[in-house]
Amino acid sequence: MKILSLTHRPNGVTFYRGQNVFQELCRQTGWTFDAVDPKNFDLDRLPSYDIYFDLRPTKQENINMIYLAWKAGLKIWIDLDDLLWQIPAANSASVNWSPEADENLKKALANADIVTTTTDALAEAISRETQAPVAVVPNAWNDRLFDLPKAWNGETKKEFTTYFWRGSNTHDGDLYAHRIAFQLSEKTLFRFMGALPWY
Repeated sequence: MKILSLTHRPNGVTFYRGQNVFQELCRQTGWTFDAVDPKNFDLDRLPSYDIYFDLRPTKQENINMIYLAWKAGLKIWIDLDDLLWQIPAANSASVNWSPEADENLKKALANADIVTTTTDALAEAISRETQAPVAVVPNAWNDRLFDLPKAWNGETKKEFTTYFWRGSNTHDGDLYAHRIAFQLSEKTLFRFMGALPWY
């Protein structure tokens, strides 16, 4: 299986759902995953791939590549880790949304063969925006890079409730919504897991 994608600047989304995950998947399966710069990619190579994967396709370069991949007979796989059209103002990523991004995402969803997302609730919402099947693929955890604490392995004392937080700093507002749990619960453990500065 050969999968093609556009190069993304490393961030929390690529870490849990993109390039980082596919490198490990390829190591385990023998598949091939190539992330390319569209300006330097030889379009004659397109037919050698099976799948075109696009993460948050909101730019014109994404739509151009989706069209070319479709013309070359590749299956189109779109991944959305969030409802990009409903990002709250408290999340700094909300400033990236625009009418152009909205239009491009609609085009991408209209041409997808499959869409993946993180949760059942998101899958239900996204399924109202596309005719493609929507599958839930939970965020991946790179256990080659991070050692999981004992609590992750079920060894935490049963009287404690443990929460693992791995969101990027764009989700700081979500943490604020749970500030009472930080302040009042003596039997709640929070484990912040990821890499600085953003995931």
